[in-house]
Amino acid sequence: MRPYFASAVSAGSAPTCSPFLTAFTNRFAMAVVCLITILAACCFLFTPAAVAQSDLAVVAPWQLPPELQPSPRVYPAGAIIAGDSPPEAKQQSAEQLVAEPNMQGGELNPGNMPEEAVQSDCGVGDCGDVACGLTCDECGDWACPTCWSPFASRLRFRGEYLMWWGKAVELPTLVTTSPEGTSINEAGVIGAPGTSVLVGGSVTEPLRSGARFTLGWWWTPCQDEGIEATYFFLGSQSTGYDLTSVDHPILARPFYNAQRFTQDAVVLTYPDRREGWVNVSTDSELESVAALYRYVLWRECESQVDFLLGYRYGRFYENLSIASSTTFTNPIEQVPVGTVMEVFDVFDARNEFHGGEFGIVAKGQYCRWSLEVLAKLALGGTRSRLIVNGGTTVTVPGQSTVSYTGGMSALESNIGDYKQEGFSVIPELGVTVGYDLTCRLKATFGYTFLYWSRVVRPAEQIDDSLNPSQFPPGSLSGYPAPQPLFVLSDYWAQGLNFGFEYRF
Repeated sequence: MRPYFASAVSAGSAPTCSPFLTAFTNRFAMAVVCLITILAACCFLFTPAAVAQSDLAVVAPWQLPPELQPSPRVYPAGAIIAGDSPPEAKQQSAEQLVAEPNMQGGELNPGNMPEEAVQSDCGVGDCGDVACGLTCDECGDWACPTCWSPFASRLRFRGEYLMWWGKAVELPTLVTTSPEGTSINEAGVIGAPGTSVLVGGSVTEPLRSGARFTLGWWWTPCQDEGIEATYFFLGSQSTGYDLTSVDHPILARPFYNAQRFTQDAVVLTYPDRREGWVNVSTDSELESVAALYRYVLWRECESQVDFLLGYRYGRFYENLSIASSTTFTNPIEQVPVGTVMEVFDVFDARNEFHGGEFGIVAKGQYCRWSLEVLAKLALGGTRSRLIVNGGTTVTVPGQSTVSYTGGMSALESNIGDYKQEGFSVIPELGVTVGYDLTCRLKATFGYTFLYWSRVVRPAEQIDDSLNPSQFPPGSLSGYPAPQPLFVLSDYWAQGLNFGFEYRF
């Protein structure tokens, strides 16, 4: 189909957009203009009108210029009725708040305040002396009124992007190599001359992405009691090693021979005899959800301390797999040339936590800036599950593939599904700095540390003592090794948080 702008270009004029695109653009622009107009009208209708500074009778004391303020003390929000009572009542209320003798320790005595100085919905008369307003005179016009709020700022939502990392994985020695020319009987054996470790030791977990969402609701008008729900997750993070005979002519998997009581190794690749590859990979996921009751323990005009109490669920999953493939290339071997042997071992660990949680949140506000410090502790039980599996497949040229149960580290003596339960704790610490972009939208940046006291990690469940008689297709003869292990450990995760919070 010929483009609409083809004729215009051929005639020497500038290309023009298609009629459909032009109509769509015009309608989109019109919709945007209408939306902006509606929002502006909303703010105009539901925002208190600005008052001239000369008309002091209808201006709240904290809105006065510094030189005209009757006192530098803090005035409760809503104590002065700025738009619902005659000027005489406003002026009288302002004078009474400044000069009222019924004050104790510099604080207002709500029981002796005049009735007209108390708001009907949630003023000083209902909430005590906690309904304070903004007190930062040096903040300029930040104490401006906002647009109408459908939930009176009682509903809030925070979404955060997480950039965390976790505790390193401690791998046993899984893959070794030796210099070319090493005897096949000593290739890859730990302690033999020239043997070096390719996979094993501490593996640092790289940065991983995630998200955290918090939804809260104050069910009292004074915002001193409420509930909130928090969910966070860290995405699946994989760490792997891919080794081939091209890069390392000799590859071996070492072990302790439980029959001979000495170090030994299974040679996977060897020059002019065997070629192939080996892969070691780890994978993990972390998530948690909490439902909490929130109660304000203490509040002043720029600071607040909340108590949290509720339930927490956590899940930590980690997997370790070892796979290898060996192709026999020399007729001297006991198997036919071209035979392919593939072996895999899988250790799968799953941890689930259920328990109660309590904590403290302390917050401070200075103009647009805010600081929040959080400390929580969850007490409960962790159910841990370990699944060990392995397999071997052998393909001989011209014959069907044969499969066997058992690999190398996962054999008949330790393959299975194992479970344990026990008491554990999950403490969490966090610091968040916020900056108010608008009266209801805040940008946040912070740090979080999370600890889990009792988990099962798969790398710690590998028994390096093996009885070679179990190697497929053989059967056990002698001591049953490897043994099933259930080693308990701990885990921690920490990192940075970037997000936004909106108060509806």
